[in-house]
Amino acid sequence: MHIKKLLLSFTLLISTHIHADVIPYKEDPYSQQAPEEIVTLAKQAADLMDFKDGFEVVIPKKAGIELNPWNKFVSYGKNPGTQNPFILINPEWFSKIPHDQQIFLLARCFTVFQGSASTRINLQIVQILYIIFSLLLMLLMYWLLGKSIAFRPKKWVRIIGAIGIVILGELFIFDKIHLYITKYLSSHFDIQVIEKVIEKTGNRDAAIKALQHFDISIKETIQNGESSFVPYKDLFEKYVHEITTKK
Repeated sequence: MHIKKLLLSFTLLISTHIHADVIPYKEDPYSQQAPEEIVTLAKQAADLMDFKDGFEVVIPKKAGIELNPWNKFVSYGKNPGTQNPFILINPEWFSKIPHDQQIFLLARCFTVFQGSASTRINLQIVQILYIIFSLLLMLLMYWLLGKSIAFRPKKWVRIIGAIGIVILGELFIFDKIHLYITKYLSSHFDIQVIEKVIEKTGNRDAAIKALQHFDISIKETIQNGESSFVPYKDLFEKYVHEITTKK
């Protein structure tokens, strides 16, 4: 019994010290290591979401914001040089929201890291199915052209005809369907991420206000002439609507 208690205590002791490590970021012309207060917030969010891998926390320089407009806010990704997940935070924008909203936005990034592999697989499956569908449709068109009652085109004419029909179908119909499915899967994943963070924090209002802050910022940026945000004009408004209706 004493041995079991010792083992249990040792396991609990070890588990309480297992947490994600912040990996120092090597400064470049576009970004630099985030200050300690932001790193501390990121650690809190990582622990909240049980994120165990190493990650980088950086802030953008002026050149970094000019390079990528998303760097005006909070963005995330994988460092192509180190392959580490990173979160990029613009302190000027980030400091305008309360602590609970800051934690939500950071926790959202870590939840994306945790689930990005499955989403990537789903999108890859859709892409593979789309390619298979195009090939099968091409074979079907080739076969149908060979069954023409009026005349039987030569093989090369049937091949060109089948390819042409599929290309036209993709341009006017299938590409739009493919884009819709891809957007749906991405949006569904985003909502799942938001709900998972809300489940952990227990603070839906903070999530709503943080996303509203994002929505307002993007729309203000568009009004100031940043056209790259136009496709995302209503994205965060949609997120707000989705999670508000679940209150």
